[in-house]
Amino acid sequence: MNDEVVIDQLVAESVGAPEAAEMMEAVRQGHLCVKKVVPTARELHGDEEWFEEPIGQWGDLAYFQRCWVMESRVVRELKRLMVDVKPIDMIATGSLNEGQKEAVSKGLQTSVFCLSGGPGTGKTHTVAELVGQFSDAGGEVIVAAPTGKAVAELMRRLGNVKGGTLHRLLGVRSVSDVLWGKKKLDAGMVVVDECSMIDVGMWGALLSAIREGTRLVLVGGHDQLPPVEAGTVYEEVCRWMKECHPKCYAHLDECMRSDQVEILEMAARVKEGKIIEGKSLKGLDVGEWKERFERSGFRILSCLREGPFGVEAINRELFEAFRKGYRGGEWRIPVMATRTSYEYEVCNGEMGELVKQSGSVELEADDVVDFGDKVIPAVLLPGLELAYAISVHKSQGSEYDNVALLVPPGSEIFGREILYTGITRARLSLEVYGEAETIELCVAQSAQKLSGIRRKLECLEA
Repeated sequence: MNDEVVIDQLVAESVGAPEAAEMMEAVRQGHLCVKKVVPTARELHGDEEWFEEPIGQWGDLAYFQRCWVMESRVVRELKRLMVDVKPIDMIATGSLNEGQKEAVSKGLQTSVFCLSGGPGTGKTHTVAELVGQFSDAGGEVIVAAPTGKAVAELMRRLGNVKGGTLHRLLGVRSVSDVLWGKKKLDAGMVVVDECSMIDVGMWGALLSAIREGTRLVLVGGHDQLPPVEAGTVYEEVCRWMKECHPKCYAHLDECMRSDQVEILEMAARVKEGKIIEGKSLKGLDVGEWKERFERSGFRILSCLREGPFGVEAINRELFEAFRKGYRGGEWRIPVMATRTSYEYEVCNGEMGELVKQSGSVELEADDVVDFGDKVIPAVLLPGLELAYAISVHKSQGSEYDNVALLVPPGSEIFGREILYTGITRARLSLEVYGEAETIELCVAQSAQKLSGIRRKLECLEA
């Protein structure tokens, strides 16, 4: 009998089988707690970091022990970092709008700073100015993100800075490293991008690795998809900062790209819970998009990986369509790296083109992957997958000129955030495909996950 089964039995015996099943299902969906009262649970008072019983009760929230510990760690470490630091005066610059200037000024004066905003509002441009002014004042900067793709883009935009994925910088290779890792990040400023993608366990590891007095800059769009794992930490932290520590928070809302206005208006409707129109998936011929892939800047995004309109099926169909049309010579196939290769400096999620000299479905010795800045033999890379279509989850941190967004039945479990994220990946044009009922169900609900983080932070203010 494995440990997980033993734990399940202990929980069921402690709170009863129906209640235990409800709580376990909530945790599997990414919630850190359940809003219910379990009479047999250990009473908690909000300041405990640990309890030994299977279930704890804090007010009207019931917790598994592990979830309580991870949540409490985030709150404790965040409060530890909220200290006074020596402010740095901002140097006047004409390249920023008023909102961006205010953000840079706040980032130079506070120990923890949250910068939120939608696509096209200039978050990265603002961070580049903040990092530049901090570096000019003699400070060293480290940049990080949950995925290699996001790190690579951030480092490209920011220039000469150190950086890496959170897993690499924190030395995380197992669950025990997340919970008990001791690695520290030595820099005057740590910038973390795509914060909405970080789950509660990694948040605890990140905050624990920041030394007191280091400036921590947290960047992201808190209306995007939450992490696959537990918690919506960034959204809760941003809302707490906005209400209780406004000098530590800035939100950019001025669109800097006139060609994105129509797309962003659609995204705003979704965020407000309003219905948008989509083209029907019925009778859709995926093969019609074959010609569009012969021009650059087009990508298919699907909310699902499986099913007739999921990523895997679309990739198979398009691959076969191109293979049947192959007439010899060079064949370029869009692919995505699914594992990081430090040896070849390829990040998980990095996009490239598999260059083949035959129509074979198998990798051959002379096949290479062209990543734009480097060309690597395909057989030396640890993992590749077709990328004619990619999931909306995998698209976070990327933008494409022209996007076809597929919203098949089943997408509604991800809430309006999956629509918002998919829509905002498009720079120039967007086509949404989905039945009205599915889109309406998506818009009607949120993928926000229940936790007590914001409540705990607010209690500490009292």
